[in-house]
Amino acid sequence: MKLDQIYITRFIAAIIVVIYHFGLQTDAFNHGYIYDIFSLGNESVNYFFFLSGFIMVVAYYNKNDKGKIDKMKYWINRFSRIYPVYFIALLMVTIFYLFFDSTIFTSFFKRLPLEAV
Repeated sequence: MKLDQIYITRFIAAIIVVIYHFGLQTDAFNHGYIYDIFSLGNESVNYFFFLSGFIMVVAYYNKNDKGKIDKMKYWINRFSRIYPVYFIALLMVTIFYLFFDSTIFTSFFKRLPLEAV
C-alpha cells in the first residue's frame, strides 16, 4: 500500500523540528503566532513515533490472512527499530556526563533508571 499523503506531513513535521532547534532565536520565527506554532516543535517527535507505528501496522497487514497482524512480529520489529538508537543515545549522554561535564544534569543518576526503561 502506498502512503504518499503521509510524506508531506513528515516533511512539515521535520521542518518544524529543525526550526524548533535552530530557528526560534532568529527574528523570522520570534513573533506572535509564528513563535507559538514553532515553539511546540518537540511535539513533532511524538508525531514521528506514532507515524512510525502506523506505517509498521500497514506494512504488516496481511490481506491473505483475513486482515490479521502478527502482533509478536510487530512488537519485535518495533522494539528493534526504536530501542537500539535510544540506548546508544542514552549511553552517549552517560559517557558525556561522566567524562566531560557532570553539571549538565543535577539528578542524572536518579533519572537514569527511569530513562533506561
